[in-house]
Amino acid sequence: DGLPAASTYALCRGLSEAGVDAQSFGIFEGLYNARSLLLTPNTTTIYVLGCTDLSNGPLVMELPSGILGLVDDVYMRYVGDVGNAGPDKGKGGKYLIVLTDYEGDLPDEGYYILRTPSYMNWLALRAFPGEGGAEAEANRVKDQLRIYPWDARDAPPETGFVNLTDVQLNTIHANDFSFFEEMKAVVDSEAPGA
Repeated sequence: DGLPAASTYALCRGLSEAGVDAQSFGIFEGLYNARSLLLTPNTTTIYVLGCTDLSNGPLVMELPSGILGLVDDVYMRYVGDVGNAGPDKGKGGKYLIVLTDYEGDLPDEGYYILRTPSYMNWLALRAFPGEGGAEAEANRVKDQLRIYPWDARDAPPETGFVNLTDVQLNTIHANDFSFFEEMKAVVDSEAPGA
Protein backbone atom coordinates (compact mmCIF):
# COMPACT_ATOMS: atom_id res chain seq x y z
CA ASP A 1 0.00 0.00 0.00
CA GLY A 2 2.93 2.34 0.50
CA LEU A 3 4.42 2.00 -2.99
CA PRO A 4 2.33 4.78 -4.60
CA ALA A 5 3.23 7.34 -1.92
CA ALA A 6 6.92 6.40 -1.96
CA SER A 7 6.86 6.63 -5.76
CA THR A 8 5.32 10.11 -5.74
CA TYR A 9 7.76 11.21 -3.05
CA ALA A 10 10.72 9.89 -5.07
CA LEU A 11 9.44 11.52 -8.25
CA CYS A 12 9.06 14.90 -6.56
CA ARG A 13 12.40 14.56 -4.74
CA GLY A 14 14.15 13.71 -8.00
CA LEU A 15 12.60 16.71 -9.73
CA SER A 16 13.56 18.95 -6.80
CA GLU A 17 17.16 17.72 -6.90
CA ALA A 18 17.21 18.62 -10.60
CA GLY A 19 16.05 22.18 -9.78
CA VAL A 20 12.30 21.86 -10.35
CA ASP A 21 10.24 23.57 -7.64
CA ALA A 22 6.55 24.36 -7.11
CA GLN A 23 6.81 27.34 -9.50
CA SER A 24 8.36 25.35 -12.33
CA PHE A 25 8.20 22.25 -14.49
CA GLY A 26 10.77 19.78 -15.65
CA ILE A 27 10.64 19.29 -19.42
CA PHE A 28 12.43 16.82 -21.65
CA GLU A 29 13.02 19.33 -24.46
CA GLY A 30 15.22 16.96 -26.45
CA LEU A 31 13.07 13.92 -25.54
CA TYR A 32 13.76 11.32 -22.88
CA ASN A 33 16.91 9.21 -22.87
CA ALA A 34 18.51 6.64 -20.59
CA ARG A 35 20.30 9.16 -18.36
CA SER A 36 17.18 9.65 -16.23
CA LEU A 37 15.41 6.95 -14.27
CA LEU A 38 11.64 7.09 -14.67
CA LEU A 39 9.06 4.34 -14.75
CA THR A 40 7.61 3.51 -18.20
CA PRO A 41 8.79 6.49 -20.29
CA ASN A 42 9.20 6.48 -24.05
CA THR A 43 11.61 8.37 -26.28
CA THR A 44 9.07 9.96 -28.65
CA THR A 45 7.12 12.16 -26.22
CA ILE A 46 8.01 15.51 -24.71
CA TYR A 47 7.39 14.85 -21.01
CA VAL A 48 6.58 17.76 -18.75
CA LEU A 49 6.58 16.91 -15.04
CA GLY A 50 5.76 18.87 -11.92
CA CYS A 51 4.73 18.51 -8.30
CA THR A 52 2.36 20.67 -6.32
CA ASP A 53 2.46 21.97 -2.79
CA LEU A 54 -1.05 22.99 -1.79
CA SER A 55 -0.15 23.63 1.85
CA ASN A 56 -0.27 27.38 1.15
CA GLY A 57 -3.43 27.30 -0.94
CA PRO A 58 -4.75 26.41 -4.40
CA LEU A 59 -2.71 26.55 -7.59
CA VAL A 60 -3.63 27.62 -11.12
CA MET A 61 -2.25 25.68 -14.08
CA GLU A 62 -2.69 27.33 -17.47
CA LEU A 63 -2.51 24.49 -19.98
CA PRO A 64 -1.73 24.97 -23.68
CA SER A 65 -3.65 23.12 -26.38
CA GLY A 66 -2.61 19.68 -27.61
CA ILE A 67 -1.44 18.32 -24.25
CA LEU A 68 -2.26 14.91 -22.81
CA GLY A 69 -1.94 14.74 -19.06
CA LEU A 70 -3.19 13.88 -15.64
CA VAL A 71 -3.04 14.91 -12.02
CA ASP A 72 -2.67 12.26 -9.32
CA ASP A 73 -2.56 12.82 -5.57
CA VAL A 74 0.36 11.81 -3.34
CA TYR A 75 -0.95 8.22 -3.20
CA MET A 76 -1.24 8.13 -7.01
CA ARG A 77 -5.01 8.22 -6.77
CA TYR A 78 -6.64 9.78 -9.78
CA VAL A 79 -7.51 13.47 -9.40
CA GLY A 80 -8.26 14.29 -13.03
CA ASP A 81 -7.30 14.29 -16.67
CA VAL A 82 -6.13 17.48 -18.35
CA GLY A 83 -5.73 18.28 -22.01
CA ASN A 84 -6.86 15.90 -24.74
CA ALA A 85 -8.60 13.51 -22.31
CA GLY A 86 -9.68 16.26 -19.91
CA PRO A 87 -12.58 18.69 -19.81
CA ASP A 88 -10.76 21.17 -22.09
CA LYS A 89 -10.75 18.43 -24.80
CA GLY A 90 -7.27 19.40 -25.96
CA LYS A 91 -8.06 23.08 -26.48
CA GLY A 92 -6.17 24.18 -23.38
CA GLY A 93 -7.51 26.18 -20.47
CA LYS A 94 -7.10 27.15 -16.87
CA TYR A 95 -7.18 24.48 -14.17
CA LEU A 96 -7.58 25.28 -10.49
CA ILE A 97 -6.13 22.61 -8.20
CA VAL A 98 -7.61 22.80 -4.69
CA LEU A 99 -7.78 20.66 -1.58
CA THR A 100 -10.95 18.63 -1.25
CA ASP A 101 -11.92 20.48 1.92
CA TYR A 102 -10.96 23.97 0.66
CA GLU A 103 -13.47 26.48 2.03
CA GLY A 104 -12.42 29.66 0.22
CA ASP A 105 -14.26 31.28 -2.67
CA LEU A 106 -13.93 29.52 -6.03
CA PRO A 107 -14.80 30.90 -9.46
CA ASP A 108 -18.08 29.91 -11.08
CA GLU A 109 -16.56 29.90 -14.55
CA GLY A 110 -13.30 30.19 -16.46
CA TYR A 111 -11.55 27.36 -14.62
CA TYR A 112 -11.69 23.59 -14.56
CA ILE A 113 -11.58 22.73 -10.87
CA LEU A 114 -9.68 19.64 -9.71
CA ARG A 115 -10.12 18.65 -6.06
CA THR A 116 -7.47 16.60 -4.29
CA PRO A 117 -7.06 15.35 -0.72
CA SER A 118 -3.28 15.87 -0.63
CA TYR A 119 -0.85 18.80 -0.64
CA MET A 120 1.58 16.95 -2.89
CA ASN A 121 0.30 15.92 -6.31
CA TRP A 122 2.20 15.04 -9.43
CA LEU A 123 1.48 16.55 -12.79
CA ALA A 124 2.37 14.36 -15.74
CA LEU A 125 1.96 16.07 -19.10
CA ARG A 126 2.87 14.98 -22.60
CA ALA A 127 3.36 17.12 -25.69
CA PHE A 128 3.89 15.66 -29.13
CA PRO A 129 6.45 16.83 -31.68
CA GLY A 130 4.72 18.06 -34.83
CA GLU A 131 6.11 19.12 -38.19
CA GLY A 132 8.44 21.57 -36.46
CA GLY A 133 10.01 18.82 -34.35
CA ALA A 134 10.59 18.44 -30.63
CA GLU A 135 12.36 21.77 -30.14
CA ALA A 136 9.53 23.82 -31.64
CA GLU A 137 6.90 21.97 -29.59
CA ALA A 138 8.92 22.29 -26.39
CA ASN A 139 9.27 26.04 -26.99
CA ARG A 140 5.51 26.35 -27.58
CA VAL A 141 4.79 24.55 -24.32
CA LYS A 142 7.26 26.74 -22.42
CA ASP A 143 5.67 29.86 -23.91
CA GLN A 144 2.16 28.87 -22.80
CA LEU A 145 2.26 26.52 -19.79
CA ARG A 146 1.99 28.29 -16.45
CA ILE A 147 1.62 27.36 -12.79
CA TYR A 148 1.15 29.83 -9.95
CA PRO A 149 -0.69 30.35 -6.67
CA TRP A 150 -4.39 31.18 -6.89
CA ASP A 151 -3.71 34.19 -4.66
CA ALA A 152 -1.29 35.55 -7.33
CA ARG A 153 -3.73 35.19 -10.24
CA ASP A 154 -3.95 38.95 -10.82
CA ALA A 155 -0.17 39.23 -11.28
CA PRO A 156 1.16 35.69 -11.83
CA PRO A 157 4.87 35.11 -11.29
CA GLU A 158 6.86 33.64 -14.14
CA THR A 159 6.87 29.87 -14.48
CA GLY A 160 10.30 28.28 -14.66
CA PHE A 161 11.36 25.33 -16.78
CA VAL A 162 14.26 22.95 -16.24
CA ASN A 163 15.43 21.00 -19.28
CA LEU A 164 15.75 17.41 -18.07
CA THR A 165 17.16 15.93 -21.26
CA ASP A 166 20.60 14.51 -20.45
CA VAL A 167 20.13 15.14 -16.70
CA GLN A 168 20.95 12.21 -14.45
CA LEU A 169 17.76 12.06 -12.46
CA ASN A 170 16.28 9.31 -10.30
CA THR A 171 12.52 9.34 -9.68
CA ILE A 172 12.19 5.73 -8.49
CA HIS A 173 11.49 4.94 -4.83
CA ALA A 174 14.01 3.16 -2.64
CA ASN A 175 14.19 -0.62 -2.37
CA ASP A 176 15.97 -0.79 0.98
CA PHE A 177 15.07 0.45 4.47
CA SER A 178 14.97 4.07 3.29
CA PHE A 179 11.67 3.16 1.59
CA PHE A 180 10.11 3.47 5.04
CA GLU A 181 11.80 6.83 5.53
CA GLU A 182 10.20 7.99 2.27
CA MET A 183 6.82 6.82 3.56
CA LYS A 184 7.38 8.66 6.85
CA ALA A 185 8.26 11.85 4.97
CA VAL A 186 4.96 11.65 3.10
CA VAL A 187 2.87 10.98 6.22
CA ASP A 188 4.64 13.74 8.20
CA SER A 189 4.14 16.39 5.50
CA GLU A 190 0.64 15.62 4.24
CA ALA A 191 -2.77 17.09 4.88
CA PRO A 192 -4.74 15.36 7.64
CA GLY A 193 -6.78 12.53 6.18
CA ALA A 194 -4.94 12.50 2.84
